[in-house]
Amino acid sequence: MNNNMVIIKKVPERRLTLRDSTFNIENLYNKLKVRLKDMNYLLTEKEQEFKSTQYGDKIVFKFNVWKEIDTFGKIEIDIDFVFDKIKKTKGMHRGDLVFTIKPKVILDHKHRWGKSVFSKFLMFVYMNTFREEVKKKYFVPVIKESIEIYNYVKELLDEYKH
Repeated sequence: MNNNMVIIKKVPERRLTLRDSTFNIENLYNKLKVRLKDMNYLLTEKEQEFKSTQYGDKIVFKFNVWKEIDTFGKIEIDIDFVFDKIKKTKGMHRGDLVFTIKPKVILDHKHRWGKSVFSKFLMFVYMNTFREEVKKKYFVPVIKESIEIYNYVKELLDEYKH
């Protein structure tokens, strides 16, 4: 066994690609931040980029959100928006979007296990003996909540379809 018992399990990511669509980027950004706060997530803005190109603007914003399930497990989700070929029209934006959501579960995020050979052994026994309970307690919530966030963003984007 390794010295660090932190276990990071990625959950399948979801991606949405839209071409030549209409968006309200500020509204999307602000409403998503409020929704994530309402879901009790802590949020870090990983990246913001604005670049003009000959085909239109490129706008990137990326979030990392997380919340503790308990002292053993936490949910962490990377949310990326990459807008390309953006042109402003009538207070809206028109162009392309690639939206990606990458969820994961982090177990033993407080490093309480793995400090000794015995605690590593107990962790191994726990993870194998209570496999189904671990799935229900940690993996089901990250899957449900990442789908909820994905669907919420999709709903916001659908508001602007013409």
